Amino acid sequence: MIAHHIGVITMTRSALRDGGNAHVQTPAAHIINEQAAENDALPAPPATPPPG
Repeated sequence: MIAHHIGVITMTRSALRDGGNAHVQTPAAHIINEQAAENDALPAPPATPPPG
């Protein structure tokens, strides 16, 4: 799930960088903030995978 959030943030930053449309900037900033907050709330994956 963390990879999903990182992907969303990456795509949204790309949209901000490549599209200067003001109608995109505010929702994109909101998406980045929400996805980053959700990512921070997720537990970190274990350092090593469980056996089995």
